[in-house]
This record gives sequence, C-alpha cells and structure tokens, in this order.
Amino acid sequence: MDLQDPIDRRATALFAAEAEIADLQQAADVLGASDAGMRDHYRRAAMAASSPFLYTDSHFRMGTGHEGEGSPCQDWATHGFQDGLPFAIVSDGCSTSGRTDLGARFLALAATGEIAWAASEGPDIFQRRVLDRVSQAARLLGTASGDLDATLVLVMAEAGGGARAVVFGDGVVVARGPQGMEIHVVEWAGNMPGYPGYAADPVLRNRFIALSDQAAREAKRPACTVTRILLDDIGTEVSSEVWGLDAEQALSGIVLTWPATAALDSLSALTDGVGQFSSAAGHSVATELTAFKASRVGEFVRRRMTKALALMAKRDQRPIDDIAIASIATGGQANA
Repeated sequence: MDLQDPIDRRATALFAAEAEIADLQQAADVLGASDAGMRDHYRRAAMAASSPFLYTDSHFRMGTGHEGEGSPCQDWATHGFQDGLPFAIVSDGCSTSGRTDLGARFLALAATGEIAWAASEGPDIFQRRVLDRVSQAARLLGTASGDLDATLVLVMAEAGGGARAVVFGDGVVVARGPQGMEIHVVEWAGNMPGYPGYAADPVLRNRFIALSDQAAREAKRPACTVTRILLDDIGTEVSSEVWGLDAEQALSGIVLTWPATAALDSLSALTDGVGQFSSAAGHSVATELTAFKASRVGEFVRRRMTKALALMAKRDQRPIDDIAIASIATGGQANA
C-alpha cells in the first residue's frame, strides 16, 4: 500500500487499528501483501470514511397535468451506494414520445450498474456504458427507439469529501450548504432536450444536432444553457450567470463539481417538473423541496417532498408535470 496516497493511507490506518499493528508501515506491508479482496475492502471503507455524505434517498410524483390520462408517471428516481459512497439518480421521460416511463426506468437502473464509471471516467464513457445496458434490455423487451427518450441526472459523493453532478438532457441540480443554495438549471432551445439515447445512434445524433442548432438560431440563443443561481441563507438571490453549449458538446454530458471545501449539506438532482408549478414563481419550489431537516436518516426525500407538496397545495401551487428528486446528504442530529 502506498502511504503517500490518501485513500491507501486511510485504508492502512483502518486495517492497523483492527489488526492491532502499531507501526503504520508494517501494516501497509501486511495489507499490501494480502489478497485483492481484502485490499479492496479496506479501500472502500476508507473512501466512505473520507466523505461527509452518509445518506441518500429519492422519490417521484405524477403531475396534475397527467392525472386521469391513464398513463403511468414518466419520471423516475433511484439511489444507492458505490464503494461506500452515496449516489442518487433521476430520469424524466418525454411525454410526447413512446412508453418513456420504461425508458426512464431503464436509464436510471442501467446507470446504477455503471456508477463507478461516472466517478472514474468522463461522462461520454459512462453514457456509452449505460446505453449499452439499456440497448440490451430494449432488444429483449422489444421497445421502440422513442421509448428511450428520457433524461438522466445523477449526483454522487466522491472520495475525499467532494461531490459531482452529471446531466444528460435537461434538469436541475441544487447544492445546499450553511451559507445558502446554488441552483443549476440546464435547458435546451425549443424545449428539445438532448436525450442520452441520441448519442448511441449516429443517424439520430446528426438529426438532433441539426434540429437543435436550427432551434437555437431561431431563438437566438445557444442550443443548451446552464444557468447558475446563488441564493443566500434566507433564499434571496445573490447572483446568477449563464453559459451556453452547442448541441454536440451538451450531448456528451454536463459535469458539475464541488470540492470538499464547499462544505455542502446536501446535493440534489431534480427533473424539470420543478419549474412547472401552478401559481409558483422564482426558486421557491426548489428551495422548499430540498429543505431537508437535520435528520437525514430513512426516507428523508420522500418525507420532505410529501410535506412540501402539501404545504404548497394549500397555496394553490401544484406540480403540473411529473417530478422526481434524488439526493445525497451529510449526517445530522435527529431532530425531525
């Protein structure tokens, strides 16, 4: 084991404590000579111990605009742990395409199986591996290409205390800390998101890029924009900035990162339904839906979403579109 590497050093320290070896170098030599399974076990434990993010949860609801249609909710969310580090995923199926409730589930579930690649490689490689899994399921079930028109947004903790989000298509990412909130909103010209499935098919990819570029020219804006909004600890907007990407760039995935020094309390992925509430304005919806209590244990996202939607309904603020939220969070005292 390399004691200059922070994860190896922490893994060695954990092993030394359990094996009651006082000398760290001796413990490193013993652990280094052990089988790969044991080394991986202590490295996973070290990575988990190096991150303040301990909890993860997700939830989704059908919007009022889809109630009574007889169709299933086309948003989906899931969460879990990879090497002891939490991750959370949302996916939003296009309401005007095929059976995209299936596509949303396929993408989210496939992403959980490839989540390690989201941390170790670029988003394009992760996306390719996810789409390989999805295409296998699609062939077995006989789904059409339009069934896979769904976005994919994930948030995950990183070894060392940092965190990242990756957006394919559109969506919202909310980072909360003691000093306030940071909201990233990813949108596309013509409300035509670059779905991950387009990247797997050269014909679909080229057709989409042409249509997206045309929509951008007509709207006199970039094909894809990322709006970053900073709010203070009482929810007042402090600043905002917008940057643009062309369709080809954005199709490969948009990565947002936070170092350990950012000291986040939670990081959440939301589908774009968060921006489609009746009688609601500004960033109040994102603020309310992610206002988790200090106790993050159990279904903290479901609890918060249920309570926030009930409170907003009393103000005649209801989700018109389906909405999904998935979050990772640090620990807190159980005061809920």
